[in-house]
Amino acid sequence: MMQSNTGVQGYQNTPMPGNPRASEAWALMQAARKLNDARMANDDEGLTEALRVNWRLWTIFQADLLSADSELPLEIRQNMLSLCNFVDQRTTKYFANPDISLVDVLININREIAGGLYQDNTQMNADAGVVTQQGGAPIDGHDEQPSENILETINLKDLEA
Repeated sequence: MMQSNTGVQGYQNTPMPGNPRASEAWALMQAARKLNDARMANDDEGLTEALRVNWRLWTIFQADLLSADSELPLEIRQNMLSLCNFVDQRTTKYFANPDISLVDVLININREIAGGLYQDNTQMNADAGVVTQQGGAPIDGHDEQPSENILETINLKDLEA
């Protein structure tokens, strides 16, 4: 099991539907894991595929952030779009001139954002009185109101296509 101080160890299994923050955190952690695994194995082909998966994930984030239906405050949307742009630039820079330090930064970004989403989800559930399993899925018959979000139904296998 991956050791992390961000509290996202529970994201190795697919999260329960209806929890967009958990789905987003899980997808980011899975992308980070794929990047790290390929990096550690010195697997250039695997790293290229993992980078493409990660890039597609961040493109989905961009599309959601640019949607007129986005409920995020403007300042958060702008900050996240800047981060999306940074991920785009780092990814294309890696493809132009492979440098493993560029991948390390992408792994760290994914882990940090996932950790923040996990913590936000835990706090949101605590504030609403929702009892959750590890990974943020509601238990004991408690339901939370899911927000509409394109990332709610992310399946990493779809991104690999």
